[in-house]
Amino acid sequence: MESNAPFKLGFVGGGNMATAMIVGLKHQQFDMQQIQVIEMDAEKRANLSSAFGVNTSSSLQDIAHNDVIILAIKPQQLQSLAQSLAPLLNNQLVISIAAGIRLVDLSRWLGNYHSIVRAMPNTPAQIQAGITGVYANREVTTIQKQQATQILDAIGETIWISLEEDLDAVTA
Repeated sequence: MESNAPFKLGFVGGGNMATAMIVGLKHQQFDMQQIQVIEMDAEKRANLSSAFGVNTSSSLQDIAHNDVIILAIKPQQLQSLAQSLAPLLNNQLVISIAAGIRLVDLSRWLGNYHSIVRAMPNTPAQIQAGITGVYANREVTTIQKQQATQILDAIGETIWISLEEDLDAVTA
């Protein structure tokens, strides 16, 4: 896949940060038909679909056909969700925006899956004016890093860091 090739993007969770990313991606002319949101709340699904034209579902199984999967859920929900997601993964890039969850833990919960990026957007990201610190493990490809940057640039400036423990300093 070329770095500028279209890709399918799936969000697990349709809350404030996912919505902010979708708004930013729409401003970047990202094809809204290439975005899917898995959300349990029927009202949120309906609102996202009507406001942005994205595909929505309540079934986690529907996330498997996406190239990039963003975990936009609360940290306390992540372990259970990751364990359910693990059997569905097949070379997708997984981006977690859950605060405080280290890559080593998320990898273990995902069945030792390794194409993972941890991103820490700050609050101004909700109005596309944020700074997002980003850390990737060694298995993330250059193209996957470019995809992550394209997505995260939709909510502000993206700063890649080489040490995961420095994430909090970037967004403070």
